[in-house]
Amino acid sequence: MEEKREKIGRKTNNVAFSIKTISVLLALIGIIGGCLMIVFNILKLDGIFYIVGSVVGGILMYAIGEFLQLIEDIKNKL
Repeated sequence: MEEKREKIGRKTNNVAFSIKTISVLLALIGIIGGCLMIVFNILKLDGIFYIVGSVVGGILMYAIGEFLQLIEDIKNKL
C-alpha cells in the first residue's frame, strides 16, 4: 500500500487548479489594466483601486483553490 502511495504522489484537483489559474490571470489582467489607466491618464485613483482590488480578489480566489486542494488531500489521506 505504501509503495502505491509513493508512486502516485500528490493528485491534483482539476477544479482547484482551474481556480488557482483563473486567480493568477485575474491579478495579472487587473495589474495591467490598472497600469494602463494610470499611464493614459484616464483616472489615476481608479487605476490604483483597480490594481489593489484585482490583487486582493486574486489572492482570495487562490486561497479558495488551495482550500479545495487541501480538502482533496485530506480526503485521499496524503
